[in-house]
Amino acid sequence: MSVFQLPNFLPVKVAGLSLPARKKGAEIVHTTDIVVEHEGANDVLDLFDAELLDMLYREIESEAEEKQLSLDSIQKVSKKPVLRTAALQAPIALSLKWVGYELTIDRGLGGDSNIVVDEIEIKRIRIWPKEGGTVKVMMHLQSKHVGSVQVGQLRELLKLETKIRLLAPKVKQDAIDGSTEAFEADKAANAAAAPAPKTAPRPPARKPTKAEQQAAAREAATAAFAGAAH
Repeated sequence: MSVFQLPNFLPVKVAGLSLPARKKGAEIVHTTDIVVEHEGANDVLDLFDAELLDMLYREIESEAEEKQLSLDSIQKVSKKPVLRTAALQAPIALSLKWVGYELTIDRGLGGDSNIVVDEIEIKRIRIWPKEGGTVKVMMHLQSKHVGSVQVGQLRELLKLETKIRLLAPKVKQDAIDGSTEAFEADKAANAAAAPAPKTAPRPPARKPTKAEQQAAAREAATAAFAGAAH
């Protein structure tokens, strides 16, 4: 499954907003729970899971189905507008959750006027699939990292339509890619950087005793006498 994100701004309605605050020592900590709704073509389901669209919808398979949609005044907004079953009760809950996201809310002017909240947790996702290829998606965006200025800006958006972007957290790259070549290269680099091992000092030479000196002198004299005799 690919990483979920909304790299392009998606039109939504801020359907609910909770901004509780609590004291942490002398500091006021703000948190938020933003409920957003999006209604549009069902291809948005691919952003959540690549299997969802085909699980819930299919293409028109007969002229009778095409005619029935027209009779029911249902506007087709997708290449797969027909619900596979009417046995599912909406909303359908998705068991998906993501953490660490960056939320950007467009306040209409763009740029510096945007509201940016990080450490977003995306949870409690619900979908309402409809005949014709329209789907409504609702999700909760929660964060415990909201500034006091952002709290005032967010309050202004309740029940209003806006646009949001959600970017996945960046993954830190490993120092080594896991291959044998990388392991050997890293080991060689560490060996080159390591200091040379110290050589243990030799113990000082022991001074011979007086008896040993006398014995050595006698052996030397004996050897010299034997050499002179020859």
